[in-house]
Amino acid sequence: MIKLVDRDTIVDRAEEIDLTKDFKLAQKIVFELGSYMNRHNIGALSAPQIGYPYRIFCVLYKTKKKTDIKAYINPIITSTSGFILIRQKCDSIPGKEFIHPRYTKIGMSFLDIDKESKGFDFVGQTAFAMEQMLDILDGIWIDEMGLEVDHLFDEASEEEKNQLLQAYVTQLRIYGNRLNRSIDEDPDLKRIKDAVAYMQSVREGKTVVERVVE
Repeated sequence: MIKLVDRDTIVDRAEEIDLTKDFKLAQKIVFELGSYMNRHNIGALSAPQIGYPYRIFCVLYKTKKKTDIKAYINPIITSTSGFILIRQKCDSIPGKEFIHPRYTKIGMSFLDIDKESKGFDFVGQTAFAMEQMLDILDGIWIDEMGLEVDHLFDEASEEEKNQLLQAYVTQLRIYGNRLNRSIDEDPDLKRIKDAVAYMQSVREGKTVVERVVE
């Protein structure tokens, strides 16, 4: 039976999965993610949430004509723009809601279940859901970075809400500076950060890749 694991057991960064070696395992994970999402009407779910330590998540897309679940394997954010504070919930933390910073638009590269490398831009609610899934793949939970809200927040005056949010954003800046320092001090994380920055520069046309003719 597929079930959500205890969120306290997910503390490490999930591993990339090699589709040349573990394709059947990836198919199994995607199938189980889709089955659980359909059964419980969940919009997005990651492999670690059902007990697999791999960088895979699925997102549910609904239209008037059909419902489709798409898989994203070994995803990497390649660009970001916009910034907003939104309210989000997490199926692994039931009964709670948080205010969390999200980009309004992201670029992301990934492999699909057919082993094809792809890259797209995502906006709005889809981008928000993907950012939350990517956080979980990195072992970061919404209650670690988010501001928990309840009925007392909703009943507060606008002035009180603004003061609380300003204090929260200040704490986020402090946390971000500390995180960047930690990344720069770790050679492996620094290489990933630099690679993402390079890909974003290429996408934005700031860096031109020239073909070498032998």
